[in-house]
Amino acid sequence: MKTFILGDINYDPNNSFILKNEEEIFLSKKEKMFLDLLILNQDKIVSYEKIERELWESEEEVMTSMALRTLVKNLRKKTSKEYIQNISGLGYKLVTKK
Repeated sequence: MKTFILGDINYDPNNSFILKNEEEIFLSKKEKMFLDLLILNQDKIVSYEKIERELWESEEEVMTSMALRTLVKNLRKKTSKEYIQNISGLGYKLVTKK
């Protein structure tokens, strides 16, 4: 995956941080995995099932709605609320087109 630019956010998937307004903002492992998944499927809905499979399947812990909401909330704080959209009952998508 190549460097991804969205507004004032610059993300190189080879790193564990984003650049936002020239400031390095570090991502947790799950935040990075979730952002990578959203970028690979940009402007498409990523189902809750796919998120669980990609982010939680190899772990003993299970994905709860609270864990996912917390992950999304934290990633939105680091990026922008406008880009990560919840599609009620289906999943999330990264909105790159207005």
